[in-house]
Amino acid sequence: MENKTNIRVSYPGQPAQATSKLPLDASVDGMQMPDAKQLRSTIDAAIQAGSVQDADMLKAVRLQERLSSRIEALEARDAYMATASRPAPFESQAVAAPAIVRSVGDSNTNLRSNFSMSKAILAAHEGRNMSGAEAEAIAEGRRQNPHARGQIVLPSSMMRGVQSRNIYGNTVSGDVTAGVTGKPTAAAPFLGAIHGAPILQTLGARVVDVAGAGTFLVPFLGRTAAGSVAEAAASTSTATFSELSLTPTRYTRRADVSALALRTNGSALDQVLLDDFEAAHAWALDAAGVAAIKASATFTFATETGTDDLAATTLSNLFDLATDTMNAVRSNIAPDLFCSPIGYEVLQSVVATNLNQTLAGAYSAGSGARVVCSVAMEDGDIPAEKALASVAADRKFSGAGLVVAGDFSNLILARFGGPIDLVVDPYSDADNAVIRVIANSYTAAGIVRDAFRCLAVASSTITDTAD
Repeated sequence: MENKTNIRVSYPGQPAQATSKLPLDASVDGMQMPDAKQLRSTIDAAIQAGSVQDADMLKAVRLQERLSSRIEALEARDAYMATASRPAPFESQAVAAPAIVRSVGDSNTNLRSNFSMSKAILAAHEGRNMSGAEAEAIAEGRRQNPHARGQIVLPSSMMRGVQSRNIYGNTVSGDVTAGVTGKPTAAAPFLGAIHGAPILQTLGARVVDVAGAGTFLVPFLGRTAAGSVAEAAASTSTATFSELSLTPTRYTRRADVSALALRTNGSALDQVLLDDFEAAHAWALDAAGVAAIKASATFTFATETGTDDLAATTLSNLFDLATDTMNAVRSNIAPDLFCSPIGYEVLQSVVATNLNQTLAGAYSAGSGARVVCSVAMEDGDIPAEKALASVAADRKFSGAGLVVAGDFSNLILARFGGPIDLVVDPYSDADNAVIRVIANSYTAAGIVRDAFRCLAVASSTITDTAD
């Protein structure tokens, strides 16, 4: 059989063959797809035909490689442009939820778990620079609160009490509206589980952080009901802008800690210090809020007995208080009752007439609202002219409790310069190797609208006395 395969043979002294005029040194940068494909095809054909001189073969092969790379790049570009020009389906336009990554980067939870209060105090005591989680937390605190002056400035994220949380307890009403109102839903016995949070915050008060001013102005609209008017008539319902001015009060908590305790107890001491400081300053917010409520609230008159005496509280008195509050705030929901210690004792001990329940139990069962207590609302003498409808101005009731109802979202609790900043004093008690730590917070509270009503309560008749 005849072999028709053409074999190129080279030998010494062979005459040089002329390579076809091919642009073997051509640059492929900027070359378009048709030109690149045409040139690659021409070179392939020349190689197959044996018209490329041996000395130029390496150039031809390398040009082929450059052309192939250029063509691939142009094809990838065209594919991307075709995909990008098509409208994306609806599902791909939605922002995907972030993946849960627990080991890379920082989070507030990781920062809180790694932060050591004792380590930070010891570093400040010894004049060393902060490092690790302590440095990061304090740097964040200073970014949030640039006017704080303590060596240790804690950001809001470090304070467990200001974290948003819902705690579901044994509420009478089974209220699950906390997800939209921001108020934790918890029965009174479970409120202690909300670490360090001001109790007024759990009832709906607004906590705001203020920076850069000694006085904070809160703008708000006066609340009025919508009025009905004839067509083309002027509106008679107006909402005027007002402002609430808040000036801070300093609250402080001091702890004297031995240098040995800081060096040896570590994490065991950290939580003790942080919990104590947070609870103390949460109480400060409650105290400021209670003072604001007492200063602005209107009293619902209690029942008078005899001559200017305060009668024992009845269930009717509580619902009078609730009705007055609902009318004032234009709400259809019965309010929670916020009590002083004596007021709480009265509501939990006095039995409602014809009911086998205390006043607190009967009110909660009938309204679905809570009855809570705070020691921040300290008991004291109540002016008789506020408690009863017709009593002389120079009389008072001693031993009566106080119950407050209202829309707590109208109570502003302002923290100036963040939750807490700590000043570490290593000198005052240095001869005893004791480090003094002073935790400062600057707080103010105010009411933006007429949203609170008070009621004087008693378990038995109280006779008025001279003021």
